[in-house]
Amino acid sequence: MGYTFNTEECVSVPGVGGMGVHIINPQFNEDQFPKGTMDPKNPVAVLLNAGQQKVIGLEWEAKDVGQGEMEMFGVPIKLQQGHPGIPEPHYMLHVYFKPGGQVLMLGADPNFDPDLTCPTAMPDTGAGGMARSNERSQWASVSLVLGLALLVGRRWAVRRQAASE
Repeated sequence: MGYTFNTEECVSVPGVGGMGVHIINPQFNEDQFPKGTMDPKNPVAVLLNAGQQKVIGLEWEAKDVGQGEMEMFGVPIKLQQGHPGIPEPHYMLHVYFKPGGQVLMLGADPNFDPDLTCPTAMPDTGAGGMARSNERSQWASVSLVLGLALLVGRRWAVRRQAASE
């Protein structure tokens, strides 16, 4: 689906929470970020757990082009400080999938899932943290889970919209 590893690092801050490992779709990023837009159907990043076996969330980012506070899925998205990789202030929405079908949406700082932590050192298994012999089957699994995650997200958004009408 066009997603590639931005880094194999699992992002977390002790005492705050974590974001997991980011895989980025460069085309979605190029189409959305510089224009200051977010496409709900095409998240710029997929967030994986530290072991890179499970999709734990999705992320959207948009450059500040003077659009003011944004909103998606009914969540206000506030202008946030830059960070490594994107030094200028920008907008971010993080969506984390929680047990029992719950969803945590964060559009303001901090964007960390308070229940998520990363190990201090990840094992070096090659090929983006996946065993080389299983690389194709692992990617197929990630693609399947991503597809399901997007489907669940779309259904959730439709239900939320119907409930608000």
